[in-house]
Amino acid sequence: MTEAYTPFPPFVTQVKRVTRVSPSYVRITLGADSLEHFAPHGNDHRIKLVFQHADGTYGDFGITDSPAPALTDWYSKWRTLSDEQRNPIRTYTPSATRPSLREIDIDFVLHQPAGPATAWAANARPGDELIVVGPDIRAEDSTGGMDFQPHGARRLLLAADETGLPAVRNILQRLPKTTAASVFLEVPSAADCVPLPTGNADVVVTWLVRGEHPYGERLTQAVDAWAVATEISGSFYAWLAGESSTVKVIRRHLVRQCDLPPSSITFSGYWKIGRAEN
Repeated sequence: MTEAYTPFPPFVTQVKRVTRVSPSYVRITLGADSLEHFAPHGNDHRIKLVFQHADGTYGDFGITDSPAPALTDWYSKWRTLSDEQRNPIRTYTPSATRPSLREIDIDFVLHQPAGPATAWAANARPGDELIVVGPDIRAEDSTGGMDFQPHGARRLLLAADETGLPAVRNILQRLPKTTAASVFLEVPSAADCVPLPTGNADVVVTWLVRGEHPYGERLTQAVDAWAVATEISGSFYAWLAGESSTVKVIRRHLVRQCDLPPSSITFSGYWKIGRAEN
């Protein structure tokens, strides 16, 4: 009988390297022998990070059980715990996956006030433990958690704030040479405008430095201006990610002002001002 593998098991990893990519980003390279089975799906594939309590422990919800529990099993138990017992959980997209080296990279945005993920990343050192709940390539289907579905569209709009930058980088790495893309990225500072894989001549990247502007203002204005000046027709797809209210506004403008079908737009609220992830 073929062994059945849970699609999204917890991988117990340790920090291997800490690299400051820019003022607002730190890249944490995680390693573990089990990561040879981590599926390199790329694009905007979402994973969960489970952070230890301050004393290095986990609540009693089965995350460290052996054999590895299914996501639905431990998550249901986690939700029944009190706030004090729950370990912080956050959603990220890997910046790079190297199964042959048993490594993955996670880029963290360093922001203030610091939440659990920022606080952990800012103080991470080699050897620190982090549980990553991600796709197991041995499972029958581990592709859940991917929103980028262009269905062969020849023209793309990618718009995101700093939290969506890893996913945008992944998408551009896999973009067919025959696909054109207009990319808008809002980041905190000019020093955060890091190089992107834009070997395709039909990919145009516009960086938007937030500075003192409110979150999402520059991104919304830039996409609105682009939509007014661009004839959008034919095989088109838009992918939007970032602060929840911002991406909702951009989507609404594209649907109403450009008469685009909602099915041609994917929008993901990665975070919301003033609210922590549950």
